[in-house]
Amino acid sequence: MRAGRSDTRNRSTWGAVALFWMACLAPSLPFVGAHAAVGDLVGSAALPLPGEDVGIAFDGHRLYYNDAPGTNRLISFEISDPVGTRRVVTATQGGDLPMDLDAMSYDATRDVLWAVRHGTQQIYRVDKNTGFGTFVFDATGLCKRCSGSFKDGLAFDAGDPAIPEDDALWWSYDVDFEVYRLTLSGGVIESFDVRGPDATSGTNDDIHPTLSECGNSGIAVGGQHLYLGTNGCDSIVRVDKASKAFVDVLARPGSRPEDLACDPITFSPKEVMWVRQLESDVEVLAYEIEPQTCGFGGVEDEVDHFPRSRAIVGLLAPDGSLETIQMSGPTTVVVEVNDVSDTDQDGLEQVRTEMVQLELRGTSARFGPMVLRLRDPQSTPFPPALGEIEETENRTRGTLDLPPFAPVGSADSFFDVFFEIEIESNGIVLHNEQPARMGGRITHKPPAPGEGYEKPQGPIPLLDENGNPTGFLIAEARHVPEPFEVDHFPDSHAGVELIFPTGETAFAQLVGPTTVEVDLAALADTDANGREQVPTEIVAMELRGDLPGFGEIVLRRSPSRASRGEIEESLDTEPGRLDLPPFAPGGTADSFFDVFFEIELPGVGLLLHNQDPKRLQTRITHKPPAGGEAYEGVERIELFDRNGQPTGIFVGAGRHMPDPIEVDVFPSSIGVAEVSCPGFTEIIPVSGPTTVEVDLGAIADPDGNGREQVPTEIVDLSLTGFGPTVGAVTIRQSPVRPSLGEIEETTNTQLGRLDLPPFAPAGTADSYFDLFLEIDVLGQTWHNEDPKRLSSLITHKPPSEITSYEGVEDIELFDEAGGPTGCVLGAARHKPACSGAADEDQDGVPDSCDNCTLVPNPDQADINASEDDDSSIPGIQHYGDACDVDLDDDGIVAPSDFFAVFRPCIRADLATRPECILADLDGDGIVAPSDFFGRLRPAFGTAPGPGVSE
Repeated sequence: MRAGRSDTRNRSTWGAVALFWMACLAPSLPFVGAHAAVGDLVGSAALPLPGEDVGIAFDGHRLYYNDAPGTNRLISFEISDPVGTRRVVTATQGGDLPMDLDAMSYDATRDVLWAVRHGTQQIYRVDKNTGFGTFVFDATGLCKRCSGSFKDGLAFDAGDPAIPEDDALWWSYDVDFEVYRLTLSGGVIESFDVRGPDATSGTNDDIHPTLSECGNSGIAVGGQHLYLGTNGCDSIVRVDKASKAFVDVLARPGSRPEDLACDPITFSPKEVMWVRQLESDVEVLAYEIEPQTCGFGGVEDEVDHFPRSRAIVGLLAPDGSLETIQMSGPTTVVVEVNDVSDTDQDGLEQVRTEMVQLELRGTSARFGPMVLRLRDPQSTPFPPALGEIEETENRTRGTLDLPPFAPVGSADSFFDVFFEIEIESNGIVLHNEQPARMGGRITHKPPAPGEGYEKPQGPIPLLDENGNPTGFLIAEARHVPEPFEVDHFPDSHAGVELIFPTGETAFAQLVGPTTVEVDLAALADTDANGREQVPTEIVAMELRGDLPGFGEIVLRRSPSRASRGEIEESLDTEPGRLDLPPFAPGGTADSFFDVFFEIELPGVGLLLHNQDPKRLQTRITHKPPAGGEAYEGVERIELFDRNGQPTGIFVGAGRHMPDPIEVDVFPSSIGVAEVSCPGFTEIIPVSGPTTVEVDLGAIADPDGNGREQVPTEIVDLSLTGFGPTVGAVTIRQSPVRPSLGEIEETTNTQLGRLDLPPFAPAGTADSYFDLFLEIDVLGQTWHNEDPKRLSSLITHKPPSEITSYEGVEDIELFDEAGGPTGCVLGAARHKPACSGAADEDQDGVPDSCDNCTLVPNPDQADINASEDDDSSIPGIQHYGDACDVDLDDDGIVAPSDFFAVFRPCIRADLATRPECILADLDGDGIVAPSDFFGRLRPAFGTAPGPGVSE
């Protein structure tokens, strides 16, 4: 139980949830004896990716660790299935620069990891799902023996759930003698020397000889104990957290026990301490500790803190007038997530909750500033604000069936709230005698943004401090714990045009993090146009780039004026919902921001700002905006200097793309690969999914040719096919070398925009990919060491179904040992955009992409494509050899094809007369009468085709 909270209710130790976990995990975890005691080895967990390092943390569901310096990876897994549940993300500093993590600790109050950046003493708060790290403070100087690059002493310690500010971090430099207790901002609360007050090893006041000899390594908090690892001395020493007195040696796991993590769930009813040792790169060990002491993540129960919850309160005055008052402020709730049971025997399980903090402020037009807070439990009517969360459907016994505990689900939740309202102008305090039940249905624990609690019963009388009726009543109330949905874009991109007094212009591309808050709880049709909207605000923005002629440019959100906006649905299909994904199955919305910003040019000492807002707007198809959706504004806005004086410099066209990476998924792409080996050449048709990422935010003209381009990457490619000689073939993206490319517009009509549809009304672009592949063929896996370039001219991004990427250059193939195979990858073609199931000639190529829909031609060969395949001409037909026997290209198959083309080529040497290749209609390597009688003569009097048309 967390300090500062009084609770005399009967509490089970993790209850049914823990028993369920134990039953599931029993087959996969190596238990050490049925009667293990405190300090005994209970089990172990295999690391899905081996590596020697120090960090480990447990969030009640997954173990988190780092595998090795230099990989920048944050790895997590479920102990019951390490490989199958493995998740790997890149830990980043501020969202863009990769970083390695050392010691880490889970914080259940904020649902984040605290971690130390390797090679430094910098403490970061890290998103456990994305690896995004926010720098908090630097602990440099807080050590006595400051040696080594690994930092393995860090543990989160929670305080009162109603006062998150009293949470702390225990910190110790690697194998150091001093242990510090710090505030979450880095201030020193207390410290102690493991060698005792005299700070000398080998004396009577040493806490323990191994601590004095080797110094402290990893730290964990378990109840009233600190668990201290001794790097090089084999021991985990327990110390009383308050007195710093020696308790015992918990265990001797090995030479170098490093980071530690408390776990009351996996082996329930036992509680354990996970231990990671630097010399063990394949597993972590679990040692038993006393029951009801762990408090993983710093707390036993789960604490949900909402710093800016919102409420609407209807106050009915004695004269009968009703006023609706908007209020906001912090709310904190404790949830006994580990005590899941069906206490009312209705077949649905629930957990107990308690609201331990509520402090909302607002202003009444009639009475002035007001505060609504929880009633002090020491004051009449005394009871706390208790409640519960009950699942709406029971699918898994012992689990609260809603996210994040289950993939989907919902729950009914309520609190019986005893509150007081203070009218600050006259000090009057009013309170309720009967509980105000606030209830709602939630789809997540904690409630998802916008999910609220409402008071369904009638008016609630308010009493004065003497218990007398006042005539005031609460007529209605609604409380939204999490009104703000926060969208963070670590690598947003922007383009900004500066116009100088001389008329000269300069354009800069910028990149950096942007954070937006969306107030989903304030959904309303405020302008009465039949469409609902929500307010938004840019709460953080720091973009950097280079301005030609000036050097570095920094564009950041104004520190003094808010950049607010809104999202308004295009069509209202359901009241009370923002009608676009993910809130609705479809729909769009108009969105804008009125941006107040600063522009700094450090090289010339300029700091500029705008006094009128720069409006950027767009239509979005998703909240947050989908990849590639950009906010734009062309209005000229004047800039002012530090003293507020006009500079004559204006901002012109501006563009901001929160999520610059647009992902194009082609589930049914097709291709043809020519593989040539000694003794045979095989043309292999293949098909399968392809996924491409396009970094639309990185648009630039790096080669200075006047045309802008964007980088692309094939991030997934898995094509399968069959060749008569080689059998089954799989071609996939190399796991070690990326397949990069670009899209470059053919004409630049507007700076900062890729000038082809859908970004511009018209236009084309040159596109290519340099492919690095793995090819499973003939029981072996081959790869290329030089890239295979495929290129095309595209008329749309993503490419249309008639677009084909091609490359004819021979690329040598190598085996798994890097030795040459003697085979090459020759001519290749890839059509990413193919859709539909129709395939009239049953050649495996959908009709939407087939250049001959009546005659099977899986290789899609088209020898005279340069003559009859002009994708720049709308309506042109595209034919393949399989159905294109119009040899003289006059639009009809006739005797002229025989006399003009075919007859002069009979039995010609195709190697010396390549113009005759198109007369080899059956593809057997020779022009013969069989080609005429089998293909040409039966088609006399017909038009070529049919095939794909644009």
